[in-house]
Amino acid sequence: SRRAVRIVTEMAWHHHFVTNMFIRPSPEELADFKPDITIINSNAIFENWKEEGLRSETCVAIDLNRHIGVVTGTQYSGEMKKGVFSIMNYLLPLEGIMSMHCSATVGSKGDTAVFFGLSGTGKTTLSADT
Repeated sequence: SRRAVRIVTEMAWHHHFVTNMFIRPSPEELADFKPDITIINSNAIFENWKEEGLRSETCVAIDLNRHIGVVTGTQYSGEMKKGVFSIMNYLLPLEGIMSMHCSATVGSKGDTAVFFGLSGTGKTTLSADT
């Protein structure tokens, strides 16, 4: 169920966030890397959003057919993570895999802990604390 993810960012700290968030490909995997999912994050604000009939200067759009997400008009880095998770939550059930809103970590003795919870409740923080 692992997917090759490409994230294109405008800001360095956004890149740092996703480098920490997702499993990095090995050098061998990078040699012929072809992304299954692409997320493009531009902080640029679409200046004419009101004239275009939009409700906000922030846009998070996902094309499930092409597995592409676009984030613009916000500096919130979590939208990139949520974009990848949204695409995975669509794809995995099609393969008979149940998706879950959780995180996991492996302890020093090989034991595993799984953290379930709503957005913003600390799952990622707890799983990163090794």
